[in-house]
Amino acid sequence: MADTATAGTSRRGGIRAFVEGALSGQGLRAKVFRGGAWLGSGSFAEQATRFGRNILLTRLLAPEAFGTMAVVMSATSVLSSIMDVGVREALIQNPKGHEDGHVGAAWWFALARSSSLYALLFLAAPFAAHFYGNHELSALLRVAGIGLILDGMLSTRAYVAIKEMRFRKWATINHGSGIAGVIVTVILAFFIRDVWALVLGSVAESAARGVYSFLLCPFLLPLEARGGGYAARIRDLFNSPGKYRAMRLASREQLEVRLNWEAWARCVSDVLALAAIGSEK
Repeated sequence: MADTATAGTSRRGGIRAFVEGALSGQGLRAKVFRGGAWLGSGSFAEQATRFGRNILLTRLLAPEAFGTMAVVMSATSVLSSIMDVGVREALIQNPKGHEDGHVGAAWWFALARSSSLYALLFLAAPFAAHFYGNHELSALLRVAGIGLILDGMLSTRAYVAIKEMRFRKWATINHGSGIAGVIVTVILAFFIRDVWALVLGSVAESAARGVYSFLLCPFLLPLEARGGGYAARIRDLFNSPGKYRAMRLASREQLEVRLNWEAWARCVSDVLALAAIGSEK
């Protein structure tokens, strides 16, 4: 019995040592392990709060509010998907992506693009309202579109954090803002019993994402910089289509092979198995 207890204690100690090594090491496996843990826990917390929000809002808002919000989100989601392509990938793949000049140029590019998309949405909103026969939809789209501009103002240093595999900051920015948006939406729903609570909550989420990004990944635009310098940096970011395509293909391959939940589960399983073998020795 004593030998069994000693073996069990030794096995637990080996598992603890391996897990601590995976969480505190600087190797690629340790970074992937930590990144998966942060992203997974953040995603779980955000989805749990959204689930609770939906249950509560069904008691506070009429079904028509959710239908109208679905129309608003379908329009803004299409434009958001356009915004998601380019800036982040360019900073990650460029060897100079961490430099202040490139980070500043990427921020101006993202802001200009988001402002252009918002202008397009602003002009198209009345036509969408006429198509759906809902005059209020025009104002809803224009207010919800403010979130596009706020997302375009996100600190591009946050993308450098992804480049450097510091996923804790990205998880806090991305999922923390989602939780903040849920809280604001629920509070507004007690006072505004219609679709405006959902729209304003969505904008609040984008605002929180921007604030968190600058708090965790701050940067200042150099005052001495001029437009020509930023234009040169932007060209440098996007003037290598061959390398950019290779980077996208390699990133997709890494996503399918290593950076996914199945790979993370295998990594955890390997850590525990090695710990068990080490404790038996």
